[in-house]
Amino acid sequence: MKRILFALWVTLFSITSLVAETKWCNAIVYFKNGDKMECQSEKIAPWNREFSIRKDVNSKKEKLKKDDLKAIEMVYEDGMSRIFCNIPYVNFDKAAKGDYSKTVEFDWLPLSKVGYVTLFHYVLNASCNNFYLKRADTDFAIALITGKTVDKKSKKALALFFADYPELAQSLEKRKIKSEEVESIVDEYNQWHESQQGK
Repeated sequence: MKRILFALWVTLFSITSLVAETKWCNAIVYFKNGDKMECQSEKIAPWNREFSIRKDVNSKKEKLKKDDLKAIEMVYEDGMSRIFCNIPYVNFDKAAKGDYSKTVEFDWLPLSKVGYVTLFHYVLNASCNNFYLKRADTDFAIALITGKTVDKKSKKALALFFADYPELAQSLEKRKIKSEEVESIVDEYNQWHESQQGK
């Protein structure tokens, strides 16, 4: 009986330790002052304001605050990496009106595509996509919240954001747009913008 109980205890301890370790991954932390640090980090959600890091599995945990950081790159167990950026953004309602005068800082923005317009994206749930678009000549992004399709208000926000490319802006307001098309729209704009350089 004692052997059975001991075996159960060892199994439970192993499972608990494994679950605890899956919270951690290798990371590079980029500070606003220009420093960077390789470490292990707790896996973060876009809304985490602070999280813990450690040098290795045997080291003491240290809390970091989002306000001190520029970005964090996380490398997951499958070798894939994801970069989360700390960038202020204009909220959805103001972006839909073309009002970029006030920004907020809340979410980590998961980097999806880099270009003159950089795209950040995360899926909140099956019916809610959060997109953030940032121009290279601004220090903020604009937020778009969509379901499976881009609604009228979001299409207007996209059209205003891409107003310097009139053909694209006009088509965005007129046609039905699925949320997965936002990435290709950003690609189209970036290709157009590159073609205009030197003209």
